[in-house]
Amino acid sequence: MSKNQSAIKRIAHVSLLITLAVVVRNLSYSFYIGSVLAARISFSGIFTSLAAILFGPAYGGLASGIQDVIGYLIKPEGPFIPWLTLTAITGGVLAGVLWRISGKTESSQAGRYYLLFFAVIGLIGGINQLVLLQWPGSGWSSLLAGLGNNRDLASLGLIIFAGIGIALYLLNMLIRRIGAKWHVNECFFRVLLAVGLSGLLVTTLNTIVLRLVFPELAQIDFLVFWIPRVIKEAFVVTVQAYVVSFLLPIYNRYFRVEPVLGR
Repeated sequence: MSKNQSAIKRIAHVSLLITLAVVVRNLSYSFYIGSVLAARISFSGIFTSLAAILFGPAYGGLASGIQDVIGYLIKPEGPFIPWLTLTAITGGVLAGVLWRISGKTESSQAGRYYLLFFAVIGLIGGINQLVLLQWPGSGWSSLLAGLGNNRDLASLGLIIFAGIGIALYLLNMLIRRIGAKWHVNECFFRVLLAVGLSGLLVTTLNTIVLRLVFPELAQIDFLVFWIPRVIKEAFVVTVQAYVVSFLLPIYNRYFRVEPVLGR
């Protein structure tokens, strides 16, 4: 395949991924504080992450930025904030960079990091639950109580989230042992690292931007506003990583000449 044909194929595939991301974005669920969009649960990142992993950081940033702008034009929710588009581009670029860097990490080592991550998440949730039950008058308990309806999300929610993450790990191990054809163990940990860290960074940056743009959000304590958003994002990126891990070998088998997983 010539360089021109390869470039055309790459652009066509990225365009398709952007289209799918925009469609999925319009199916998102939004949370508001007053009249301000405070958080959005969307799985459009599945397709922008695929662009970053398959074609590199530049295409990941391009796909994320275009998806954000077109998605807003089709379904505007509040004023357009260019800084949020910039953070989306940053997240796409970072996902591609992390994917390439993580290629040097052995699968077993990545699995240990994965288990450590979810063990820490479960420990934090357990500590929060213990503080709420045993030391309701402490400062940390007061901070958790300030989360309102999201208080349980920061305690029991984290415990459940950690349980799901560990269960997915065990499921991958089982699928690998029985030799199923489409097991995701080979790349799931790498994908979760790339998608997860970039997603959590974007959520943190967006939290800062929203508090700077909207005075009503600036009145909310940063941690009270950030904790529920980052926990929701952690749930979303875990699902996204699992789906991407299924789609990568399918793409590698039917649409790509050279293997994707070894990049």
